[in-house]
Amino acid sequence: MHVVLVDDDAAVRKSLKLLLTARGYDVDLYAGGEAVLGAKLGGGSRTCLIADYLMPDIDGLNLLERLRQQGWSGPALLITGHFNATLEQRALAVGYAQVFEKPLNHERLLDAVARLKALF
Repeated sequence: MHVVLVDDDAAVRKSLKLLLTARGYDVDLYAGGEAVLGAKLGGGSRTCLIADYLMPDIDGLNLLERLRQQGWSGPALLITGHFNATLEQRALAVGYAQVFEKPLNHERLLDAVARLKALF
């Protein structure tokens, strides 16, 4: 499975790329949502999006909504340092499979990616 990781924090991008590539995933990194929208994601359901909620250019909820409007159908996970029940409900409503609070539990995130890989 291909993973597209979007987070404005370079340290988060770097650490998650190391984690995911060590598990055999091909990972593309983006510092913001607008760059992902411009990239026209390929791979359909074989590409998993992992996106941060709060980014300077576009938030993770709007990012997934716009990707869906472009026809992208892959699975998605949201990560955030601002977790609350309302955000989780909104994220699930727009199509995120799960929401993870920062600091991330890496094993839980890897388990979620593996589950999504098995489903798609």
